[in-house]
Amino acid sequence: MMEDWQAFNGVATRFRRTRMHVSLTADRHFYLNKHALEGLGNPKAVRFFFDVGRSRVGIRKESPDVEQSVLVRGKSHSRALVSGAQFCNYYGIKPEGPITFQNVHVDSDGMLVLDLKTARRIRR
Repeated sequence: MMEDWQAFNGVATRFRRTRMHVSLTADRHFYLNKHALEGLGNPKAVRFFFDVGRSRVGIRKESPDVEQSVLVRGKSHSRALVSGAQFCNYYGIKPEGPITFQNVHVDSDGMLVLDLKTARRIRR
């Protein structure tokens, strides 16, 4: 019998906890883990950006006094919530269910980059 082993290239849970992780719910709430929050400088508020040509969401730390800023809510030791409903509605971002972003990182301009093209649906 011929064997055809393939290595599973998923990331083990214990390693996922040490990386930036962001998910987006069908209700258009962004959940950022503590590493993503730390990468943004533990903001009280953020501002959303959209790269139309590359289908990427950008999140950057912003002063809560800025009219376009969105407050970071529900902070706990492991995650926080940012409401993105108006942003998602404006750009037509309508996930059918919760999605998780791959290769989340903060660029040299302090922008948390989330690629919609590589996002994966979370199945529960």
